[in-house]
Amino acid sequence: MSVYEREMETEEAIELAKQCLDFLNLNYEISEKKTIVDSNVSTYSVILNGTVQGNGKGYSNQSLASAIYEAIEHYIYQNSSNSEMSVPISSICDGIIQNEYAVKVLKENLSPDDIIGATKFFDGNNKIFFPTALWNVYNNSIPDKCVSIKKYSTNSGCAIGTSLNDALIHALNELLERYSLSKHYYNVFIDHSEKAVFINPKSLSASLLELYNTISAEIGTEIIIVDIKTFDGFFCYQVFADNPGTGVPFKGSGLSTSSRYALERALLECLQSYHLQCAQNKIEDVTALSLFKELKKYNAILCLKYGADIQFADYVTSKEIAAEQIYQEEIKIIEQNKMNISYKILFSYNQIICVQVILHGNDKFYLVGSGIPVVPND
Repeated sequence: MSVYEREMETEEAIELAKQCLDFLNLNYEISEKKTIVDSNVSTYSVILNGTVQGNGKGYSNQSLASAIYEAIEHYIYQNSSNSEMSVPISSICDGIIQNEYAVKVLKENLSPDDIIGATKFFDGNNKIFFPTALWNVYNNSIPDKCVSIKKYSTNSGCAIGTSLNDALIHALNELLERYSLSKHYYNVFIDHSEKAVFINPKSLSASLLELYNTISAEIGTEIIIVDIKTFDGFFCYQVFADNPGTGVPFKGSGLSTSSRYALERALLECLQSYHLQCAQNKIEDVTALSLFKELKKYNAILCLKYGADIQFADYVTSKEIAAEQIYQEEIKIIEQNKMNISYKILFSYNQIICVQVILHGNDKFYLVGSGIPVVPND
């Protein structure tokens, strides 16, 4: 069975991943949580060497493949935290990355000759130097006077696949999804320049409606689908369901050139959020609620309190592109929107490739939805 955006059949990809685990000398444990209504829809978890965890979502062995590859990705990411070099601040504050908020803070608080740990990324024949601590959360090379920007560091943009295109597609889609969520949160909750748009579940295709009903029954409550405004040619959704345990809803989001696949990923990620809830999640939710107690708009983002000022729309089915054509189509779209990416290959074994992608000028405001008090780029 194949998956949209993936070039290799799922069974073959799983076998290749197991070979990679042997190559890396990693032991692994697998667990699964099935839904009550449809045992074909599940959440897998894979733990490597008792410490590194990957979680998968999907139908049947798609979820298993997703979990194994995510676990390998997390292992590689954790072991890529050392800076390649030390460069002057002036090297990373010029050109196309200077409008990212965290980079602006570095430029404003450090002298051009101050040194920082960096990683070299490539965009075709061009290279840029990006602070390692801003793309790898395990790196701590941010100068003390700028340590407050460490919260802008995330693992977004790290992705793994069975080809370079495969990995790049998923890294780019994750970054664009986060970027779109950032704009949505700001425009809807902060300056009120947009209204939220909820999708009517009855307008879903038969397969999506079946998945929607399965997940709604599993969580035991209504699921809300939010249409997230994004670049023409992409589709982005956020799905959420009430969480009576803490008040911070179970959430999932997805972006793709396929509306079906984007919504499928968002629904399955919401289910994954429900399946993986634990004591630590509850502590994090309580901490975030306390932190945002006096920040009403941030609290509204965290808890997705849209209020009554919303619009409704029907789901739109899009065309789907052949896997080998998706990456070039996506690059064409972001270039039309005057955006750029750079990437670095972190790991390669056989056909498996793990990359880190930087979206220049990316906005990290979406982190507010995870309880992190950041500010938007503009």
